[in-house]
Amino acid sequence: MRMAGGFGGIGTQRGMGGHAERSPRTREVRESSPQGASKAKPTRVMDQLPEVWALLKPRRGLLALGLVLMAVNRVSGLILPASQKYLFDNVFSKHQTKLLTPLVAAVLLATLIQGLTSYALTQLLSKAAQRMITDHSGVNKSATELVQKLHVTPEASPTSQSLQKGDEQNLTALKKLSGKGH
Repeated sequence: MRMAGGFGGIGTQRGMGGHAERSPRTREVRESSPQGASKAKPTRVMDQLPEVWALLKPRRGLLALGLVLMAVNRVSGLILPASQKYLFDNVFSKHQTKLLTPLVAAVLLATLIQGLTSYALTQLLSKAAQRMITDHSGVNKSATELVQKLHVTPEASPTSQSLQKGDEQNLTALKKLSGKGH
């Protein structure tokens, strides 16, 4: 049994007898749903690209800025290892001490650039995440208002009950975490 886009490695379920599952709940959800008995047609990665592009399009500026910041960060991270060559070959071996000041300045500047780009990336991602949370909350609020306006009474299905039970288990597991790296 091959997963979508199977490359012969991860996701092919070789050696597992075709019984690999993501979690113990997966089997319960699949067996409790009426569609669980029928096999879903595997989707190709290329068929999913329009949906992926639709999700990425409103955030393309943010993604581009993030990629540029990451590239600058990684390139500046190469300065310190590269500077060692000049330090050993020129300053120590050839006694060219006049190169020591520009070398130290380049390393300090690269370190400063790394720090600034890391900070900028953190701020960029945290603000984007907060914006997505706000957008999601707005959608939930609109959906709730629509349900109330239409006087719809939601009913629990086996799938929603299973998901709610899993959410409760995840919340209790998260509350037990101490934040000390254990």
